[in-house]
Amino acid sequence: MFATIQIKLRKPLLEKKMIEEILQQNDTFKVDGDSMILAGLHNGMHVIIDKSITPKPKDIVVVEIDNKIFIKEFDISENLPIFRSRNLNYPDIINYKTYKIFGVVISRF
Repeated sequence: MFATIQIKLRKPLLEKKMIEEILQQNDTFKVDGDSMILAGLHNGMHVIIDKSITPKPKDIVVVEIDNKIFIKEFDISENLPIFRSRNLNYPDIINYKTYKIFGVVISRF
């Protein structure tokens, strides 16, 4: 199974050993819902995040917002973080009390 994983967003295709190392050093999350379908993330897929990357605008991140976990597109407006859905049926998350970015999505499978 590891041999079929491709790093889609930031890194080139990796060999099996490199993917296993990434999985040991990073976290995986299962996509639940359809708020990110225009980013190619569909319900039931999995993503791997890299916790060492500082997110920049347009990066897809796993983020905790007010005690709920989301996969969203990171953006900044007027020096404030905005978390965007990639499905027009869902609004941007702009009003929140707390947030913590766990990492940047580097792969999906």
